Amino acid sequence: MYINGKQLPEKYLPAGVITSAFEARTIPPDHYWVMGDNRVNSKDSRSFGFITKNQIVGRVFFRIWPLTRIKIM
Repeated sequence: MYINGKQLPEKYLPAGVITSAFEARTIPPDHYWVMGDNRVNSKDSRSFGFITKNQIVGRVFFRIWPLTRIKIM
């Protein structure tokens, strides 16, 4: 994954994980690119494209993984 030509460090991905390749895209103003945390099996912007802010529902309120960082947000 590259953002503005710079590779995004994805330290949370296990070594050797294979993710799908996709073409470079420019994200339009007021749109978002979302990617699932299970890259191999996620249905995300790679399959359905950009989303708008009004399509984002909910918020993070509790983190359970990794176990050493459980936290109420």
